[in-house]
Amino acid sequence: SLKHIFGSFFEGFRVNNGNFKIKNSAIMPETESRESSTLNGTSLVQLSINGLLVSMIGSYLGLPDLYDTQTGKTAIGRLGLMDGQSIFAYGGCFPPMPSAWEKIYLGWVKPKVLNSNINDVKVIASADGSENQTIYKIPINAEEYFLVENRQRDVNGDGALLNIWRYGRTEKKNFAGDGQGFYSFDVSALYGVVTSVDEYDWALPGSGILIWHIDEKVIKDNIADNRINANPEHRGIYLEEADGIQDIGVEFQTIFGDVVVGEGEKTDFWYKGNPSKLYKNKFAPDTKPNTNSNYGGSSLITFSDFSENSKEMSFNLSFGSGIVEGKQSFEYKPSGDVASLLPLPVGGLKTDVFFTDDSSLVQVDFPGSVFNHGKFAGTGLAAVSFNNADYLVAGFIENRINIFSIKENKVVSTFSNAEIITSPPVFKKDKSVKLLAGDAKGNLNIFDLNANGSLTYKGSEKYFDGTPVTKIAVGAGYVLVASGNALANNHGNKFNLPAGEEVEKIGFTQRKDGVLILIAETKGGNLWMSGNDFDFKKIASGVSDFAFGDLLKDGNNYIVYASGVKIYALTLTGAVAENFPYENPFGANFTGGVRTGDINNDGVAEIIAYDTNGNLFAVNSKTGSLLKNFPYTVSNGETLPFALSDDYSPSLSKPETPAVFQMTTTGLITHVKFAWLALPAPKIYWSTDGGGAENSGFLEAPSSGGTSKEFFPLSEAYNWPNPVYGGETHIRYFVNEDSKIEITIMDLSGEIVKKITTQAKGGFASEITWNVSNVQSGVYFAHINVTSLSGKSAYKIIKIAVIH
Repeated sequence: SLKHIFGSFFEGFRVNNGNFKIKNSAIMPETESRESSTLNGTSLVQLSINGLLVSMIGSYLGLPDLYDTQTGKTAIGRLGLMDGQSIFAYGGCFPPMPSAWEKIYLGWVKPKVLNSNINDVKVIASADGSENQTIYKIPINAEEYFLVENRQRDVNGDGALLNIWRYGRTEKKNFAGDGQGFYSFDVSALYGVVTSVDEYDWALPGSGILIWHIDEKVIKDNIADNRINANPEHRGIYLEEADGIQDIGVEFQTIFGDVVVGEGEKTDFWYKGNPSKLYKNKFAPDTKPNTNSNYGGSSLITFSDFSENSKEMSFNLSFGSGIVEGKQSFEYKPSGDVASLLPLPVGGLKTDVFFTDDSSLVQVDFPGSVFNHGKFAGTGLAAVSFNNADYLVAGFIENRINIFSIKENKVVSTFSNAEIITSPPVFKKDKSVKLLAGDAKGNLNIFDLNANGSLTYKGSEKYFDGTPVTKIAVGAGYVLVASGNALANNHGNKFNLPAGEEVEKIGFTQRKDGVLILIAETKGGNLWMSGNDFDFKKIASGVSDFAFGDLLKDGNNYIVYASGVKIYALTLTGAVAENFPYENPFGANFTGGVRTGDINNDGVAEIIAYDTNGNLFAVNSKTGSLLKNFPYTVSNGETLPFALSDDYSPSLSKPETPAVFQMTTTGLITHVKFAWLALPAPKIYWSTDGGGAENSGFLEAPSSGGTSKEFFPLSEAYNWPNPVYGGETHIRYFVNEDSKIEITIMDLSGEIVKKITTQAKGGFASEITWNVSNVQSGVYFAHINVTSLSGKSAYKIIKIAVIH
């Protein structure tokens, strides 16, 4: 601003013989006192400039405003520095100390991070905000966290001791407590100029533990415009108000028509004995307020047993709720792209997670030890158990293959290949263990893994002419490989997807009759499916990932994928499973990985996926609904692929709990364990990007369950949705033998509207789609007639309502 007056050459006011330049300034009034006119006449409101001056210095030091800068309304009340209520606390004579976030932002203090269960956490208050004060940081997810501090109005127990300059000398004045003429809004008992107070936090509305909810994403997105708390529905920094009513900065109208704005109150502090009606002395996912993320997911965090109010307080902290036994997380900033995570047992019930970080193999031992094992490429991970040892390959470094022994904790062998390796590694395990690797010239290289961890080259097989092999899937004597938009198998079949449909991921599973179902996902998000005929058909678009799983123990594997805000489960005939698709209630798209496994010991697999809000979902395959305590929050932004683990040790009488390992782009690694108390070991079907540790991309046929003995169960013949509001409905049915299906659709007058004839595979639910976009609104009847190849027949009539 001064450059507009003095010219663009102006660099500040020179002082101290020109050795120092003052580049910042503030014009301060002599007093903030003003006249106030009311029905009772005009009175003088006495306001000091002390609070305003302190806030100006705070701004100069870099603190943003924490009130609503769009409306001027309070957002943190008299509980920090950079808010109007604090600036004019006690008539502006003295503001409270900066809040925990403000102190951390200025670099004055460093919080202690708590990320595991702990009882009797001590929280100490100090009179002057010195290093004796304790501040804790409890991560909610990668960018949200709680800050906990103990704030006491009178740590010294001697009231408020003020120094006042009056008539040329300093006078001392002591107030044992708030009283006439000495309240936050009335300082008529003071005369002269207040120059100090022994405890700045006397300006607070109460005492006890404060819990701040910090959202770094909101802060980063809005700090440049000084709008951190400008959105009252989603503030970057706000208080979790212990009285259960989030009313700081909220506008109310009294029964007399007066408009008032909610302020911080003494019941907003956490302490045993808080008189608020909603206060439970507990802060958890199911309390009011709750510990959940701003983006809908449960934090799984519970604060409990807050002590009585004092300068040294305490509380208990736990991570876990319901089937979630525990949650641990710590910050680790990767130095490069993280391709995938692979949990592996490292002895007893202990499981560590491995990943490649900027071409290095990194091992994480919870609760937070990190080991870097040196140079490895980041093209994927694969591991195998062999000869009472576990071996790992973390991608390839051009043509060099390193074999890492988990037991010996080192590289035990290195093999230099003739060609550059271009695919993620895959282990194939039957009577022996083979390592498969595609190269730049279209070959599949085959190696034997020996008992000591060394490799023996067994030759190569040609799949493509001079184009690199990018993906491999193997199982049941079958090999599927990809290069660009081309797919090939070990029977000499080839298929080219349309131009531009470059393959991102491949895999296959096996029906109980031995038929293989092949799936290819492209980088454009399209999903292609084929049977043994190697004739791929597109079955979905907008897909972020797929997996397989024996979801219902009914003798069938299912195809699972995420697309937009929905999770789909398909039978191997392409029909949507009952109670699916599942739709995200928060409206966020699902992204990243999809996993399957029974994580709650109920005999039914769950589908695990996360959304763009960073919430992790567990959907029960039988009901199509969320498990209790889900979703839980990992990040409020994009996360990297995650992995399931069963943490199982066959040498012990019972397994450890199944677990999820996840890492975010912002560098938060999280380990969540699920409650599991009995044998058999948890059944995990699809745990990593490649299906499992061996990275085979294959799920074998189910070993349990069977086909219904009823030829055509009437309860399994229906259409969905019904009524039909959109452009199509799906007519679903089940037969236990290969059959001919004839569907005749008629209106109320008996006129035939549509006839459909198709074939159904026995033992699988199937469905056809009826497009109703050109059909008038009304009621229709679908006559489903089924005839098996052996001569069995049955029928059912279903009623379909169409509403446009």
